[in-house]
Amino acid sequence: MVNTTIPDLSPAVWVGLGILAAVSLGLLVAAVIAVIRTPEDGLPEELSRVAWILICLVQFAGPIAFFVLRARHRREASRDEAMPEQLDGSIEPPVPVQMEGKERSGTDTQAQVSDSQGKAGSQIRRENGRQDNRLDIIGKLYG
Repeated sequence: MVNTTIPDLSPAVWVGLGILAAVSLGLLVAAVIAVIRTPEDGLPEELSRVAWILICLVQFAGPIAFFVLRARHRREASRDEAMPEQLDGSIEPPVPVQMEGKERSGTDTQAQVSDSQGKAGSQIRRENGRQDNRLDIIGKLYG
């Protein structure tokens, strides 16, 4: 039977334990600060702020779970924001756009703008990139 006490550990093991402890403490501090700064409606899984702080106390797994679930929650929230729904729950169809006497669907707005306005079209695309992404998503749903 091997009887290893704390002073008998090699310097490499001490360094490794120190690194693990620093990473664990750093994750804990970062996660608690993130929980405190995140708005109540931005917290994932419908849990309260106190519950997330307690979850973050679990070494490594708690903070990592918070950051992963918060990122997923933000993606879902931005996706829901990008796809407006009607009161009955159905998604609004793209609005037809009139250009050069032809009717086109709103999904090819990006191509229309660049064809008809050149450099100004690329400027509008950069400024309205988020709107174009929404139209692309809606176009994929109805395309």
